[in-house]
Amino acid sequence: MALGSKKDFADMAVIGEATDLNIVVAHKGSMGIKVELAGQAAHGSMLHLGDNAIYKCTEYIEALRRDLLPVLGNKSHPYCGKPTLNVGRIEGGMQNNIVPDSCFFI
Repeated sequence: MALGSKKDFADMAVIGEATDLNIVVAHKGSMGIKVELAGQAAHGSMLHLGDNAIYKCTEYIEALRRDLLPVLGNKSHPYCGKPTLNVGRIEGGMQNNIVPDSCFFI
């Protein structure tokens, strides 16, 4: 019978990642969210015709740091501690002489 086919419950579990294969009662997981913002491409000599998507992403990231991090800092879990926020990747643009029309971060 496959695990989960009934309402079976485990008495314990081993979580290998970040626990050195020890049995734990809680585990701080992660969630990756891709945020993609659009702009308007334009030649670098005519910036006024474009809308830089990388600038939009950096403003959004700064808003997360400014507005969300203080809220997260006020929360805590008895076993996992405080929640964290990390922007680990940002990508946008095609060339240095073109205003980027898209950018994303994770």
